[in-house]
Amino acid sequence: MTHTNPDSICIPARFSALPQLLAPLAPAAQAVVAPGLTRTLLRAQLAVEELFVNSIHHGYGGESDQPVWLSVALQGDALQVTYADQAAAFDPFAAIEPPDDNPATPVDSRKVGGLGRLLVRELAGRCAYRREGKRNVIRLEFPVAL
Repeated sequence: MTHTNPDSICIPARFSALPQLLAPLAPAAQAVVAPGLTRTLLRAQLAVEELFVNSIHHGYGGESDQPVWLSVALQGDALQVTYADQAAAFDPFAAIEPPDDNPATPVDSRKVGGLGRLLVRELAGRCAYRREGKRNVIRLEFPVAL
């Protein structure tokens, strides 16, 4: 089954627009996920929220009217999410270092950053990045949780 959500959107990079950005995920996931099985949707929402926060903080340097795009489609038994922004070229999946999980390492000496990118990579079944013109395009695939 293939279903493209007609509600694919473009919003400004503002925290107040987050509910709008997440809205297209619910109908797409509900079309294939049985009632009560929300893990796929929750994983996708968390990953998209993390990408959005990174676009605002790191890509655009703060809230702005710069665009962020989201489209959602069902391909077989997976939820496909495509996220894009126009920030400087950046592959979030390149050179992700695992966190220092040694409990003896003092918090103030641990490396800061990268955990959100690691989280997105772990939440999605597949992740891909490409640069299309002036856009960072991130494609995530979330297998439908049964």
